[in-house]
Amino acid sequence: MNRMIHILMVFLFCSALAAQTRDCELIGRWAHGCAYTAELNDNLLYYGNGGYLEIRDMSDLLSYPALVGQWLAPGPVYCVTVRGDYAYVACGGEGLYILNISDPANPVETGSAPVDYRASDVVLNSAYAYVADKYYGIRIVDIADPAAPAETGFCPLTSAERLTYQDGYVYASNERRGIYTIDVSDPAAPVKTDSSVTGFVYDVEADGSSLYAVTGDSLHMYRIADPAHPVKISSIGGGGYKRGVTALDGTAYVSDYYSGLIGFDVSDPANPAELFAVDLGAGNPASGFVTGSTAYMAVEHFGIKIVDVSDPASAQVVGDIYTGGSSRKVVVDGHYAYVTQGKGGLRILDITDPAAPVEAGRYNGVLNVYNLTIHGKVAVLSQGDYGPTVLLDITDPANPDSLGQIVSDDLRYSNDCRIMDHTAYLALGSRGFGIADITDPANPVVIGFCDTPGWGSRLDVGGQYAYVADHDSLFIIDMSDQAHPVRAAAIAGRRSVYDVVVRDSYAYVADTYEGLTVVDISDPFHPAIAGTRKTQRAYGVELKGNIAYIADYGGGIVILDISDPASPEFMGRYNTPSAVDGVAVDDRDYIYGADEEDGLYIVRYTGTDGIETPDVMNIKGYGLASNFPNPFNPSTAVRYSVPVRSLVELNVYNIRGQLVARLFNGEKEAGRHTAVWDGTDMHHRSVPAGIYLCRMNSGDFVKTIRMALVR
Repeated sequence: MNRMIHILMVFLFCSALAAQTRDCELIGRWAHGCAYTAELNDNLLYYGNGGYLEIRDMSDLLSYPALVGQWLAPGPVYCVTVRGDYAYVACGGEGLYILNISDPANPVETGSAPVDYRASDVVLNSAYAYVADKYYGIRIVDIADPAAPAETGFCPLTSAERLTYQDGYVYASNERRGIYTIDVSDPAAPVKTDSSVTGFVYDVEADGSSLYAVTGDSLHMYRIADPAHPVKISSIGGGGYKRGVTALDGTAYVSDYYSGLIGFDVSDPANPAELFAVDLGAGNPASGFVTGSTAYMAVEHFGIKIVDVSDPASAQVVGDIYTGGSSRKVVVDGHYAYVTQGKGGLRILDITDPAAPVEAGRYNGVLNVYNLTIHGKVAVLSQGDYGPTVLLDITDPANPDSLGQIVSDDLRYSNDCRIMDHTAYLALGSRGFGIADITDPANPVVIGFCDTPGWGSRLDVGGQYAYVADHDSLFIIDMSDQAHPVRAAAIAGRRSVYDVVVRDSYAYVADTYEGLTVVDISDPFHPAIAGTRKTQRAYGVELKGNIAYIADYGGGIVILDISDPASPEFMGRYNTPSAVDGVAVDDRDYIYGADEEDGLYIVRYTGTDGIETPDVMNIKGYGLASNFPNPFNPSTAVRYSVPVRSLVELNVYNIRGQLVARLFNGEKEAGRHTAVWDGTDMHHRSVPAGIYLCRMNSGDFVKTIRMALVR
């Protein structure tokens, strides 16, 4: 039965991973993000900063550590282990990477080893690296030649998150099934012992005859005289949320979500005692590395906290290294991209060259940025339950300046905000929807409220109506009397309606369980679903022309043709190594994806075929989709389909009805096809900018689309 469950889990994850990048290319990255790992070696600190492995000189703790070197990883850096001249980096779904760090200023990739899902941890012995491949097991990699690492053995597990190695055994923590002991004395044939330690285990550390494990609320001590059968000795520290443990010289250092860093005296494992607790002030400590007197704690949504633990009675934070946080939302305005990073604040990037984005400015005067909108030269930062809505003057993006905060008790905790003519429209979580006069942002005046039964996460405004994404439904609020807004109608999503964008007579809804839902709102009191397109997990939606860009979480960035709202068509996808929470597109058609763990990905659509599957059995009739891109210069692609072998005529006309170009005239087999117009006439002469019509004739089918050529 356990084997069948494992096979099923593997199948499900393989299915999720099958949605790979298609018809998109990576242009640039800005990879600052979450900190998951840190290790000190010869006064150099190696740590993860989103998709960067960074190296800093820690010889002088009285000054801010200087950056010595940096390596851009192919995905988020989950773990780094240093030995001699090499660093071994677990890069999530991209696998294990080995770097030559003999010159720390210039880390050089020498070799890599793939994984099936996600490399979350790596530990070493003299000749092998043991890699935790979550949801698959442990991969044993021969690293005798760092330039040619080779997998020599594999131990399947239902889950392996964190590892520790000692005397021929690897101990693996499993978040649901406890601790596994794996005999790796024969690397080609590792032997797993069924877990005698059950329940939730987040991290594990072997030290001599003792094994330490954290299970969320407690630290547990085990005797491992027989490694295959750990024997529990004691427990301590009930409460909290303990995620990591490191043991050194009789002290266990435990990272706790609520308490920060906790030190326990475990010199007598049967009688542990708490020595100290240090508030790290930023939440989410992931792991740490401890020397005799200093702990370097990787704090997921902040960076590195440096803690002096030389005297347990006065342990304290003595320094920090700021990395970033979890990128949630991106908004593009002109040549700048504004990226929210949760507790990491707002980062402002100059994207004049999208292949090399450069940080231009930042704003850290917030607790946790949940959402962002831009109105002219004002950026609105929503903090959800963490704090008031903040208004920033971004006239100079390099120096954003606070204009004020919406601090009214009734309005302060908003998840989203739209501003029009000194009026703010707010999605207020459990409090529904609110309207306020913010002529004086520091002293907002409440105009009206409308309760919604769920959790208002995002909203958009069109005319006298507000459209609120409210957990399991889209609510339409009639604001004709702003002092008394009322619900006009609601339309249910499948489970979690997360984002909404309104354009013309349609609302485009991101449903995390359904994908994109297009709602006909021509009659706001009687909305109706016009069309849907299933995606993996839609968290956000952005529109440009006839294209919808979906932030599809683990499904990456999804591009849909919405020229026919009743039938959105798949065009392309770019998968990032982690999860995309926000998406934006600029005037140059560069697409920006805010990745939850390693910053910003800048991509470009490269395809011409807007259809996901070529199976002609899926074609139900004749069709002519909108061209892409539109507007365009110098060329654009026109997609069309025929259900059976047919004569097709596809022509381009100017607005006076005069024939300009003939794209195709002849027979086409059943299927979907693409024609490209390069902006020239039938004599191959460039035509002037303007509106052109593309008309398809096939039997009784006639359809015309409008195309805008810009010069």
